[in-house]
Amino acid sequence: MYFGAAYLGWLSRYEGRERSHEFIVQAYLAGPDKVNLQETGPYWKKFLEALIHYEDPKKYVLLLYNLE
Repeated sequence: MYFGAAYLGWLSRYEGRERSHEFIVQAYLAGPDKVNLQETGPYWKKFLEALIHYEDPKKYVLLLYNLE
């Protein structure tokens, strides 16, 4: 579990730039050099669906419906 959390932290600052949630989720699944929404899109959608339950739903509902 610690390694997973450390990896997420590393991805959030990959190449010295602050990264978006979308990049972090995709890079966690496919590697930071292989970020591709076409391959990781279903996982990104599941992440957004879960995020709605923990953060302000209005903020992420539009992102979720834009993927469909």
